[in-house]
Amino acid sequence: MLEKLAVHHDLWIKMLINLGCNKENAKDLVQDMYIRLHELVKDPEKIMYNDDVNKYYVWTTLRNMY
Repeated sequence: MLEKLAVHHDLWIKMLINLGCNKENAKDLVQDMYIRLHELVKDPEKIMYNDDVNKYYVWTTLRNMY
């Protein structure tokens, strides 16, 4: 699951910047998001959509963390 999340690393940072976060804090929050999803999501299929990461789920997670 982490490998599939990391493919979109730049997108996650851009999402946080669009929310108003500065780039340095966005990088830290993305790393925290990886840890959070790794610990909380026991079944990776829950955050998958058509064999890719559900970007809305990740966006919601990032928004809540920010």
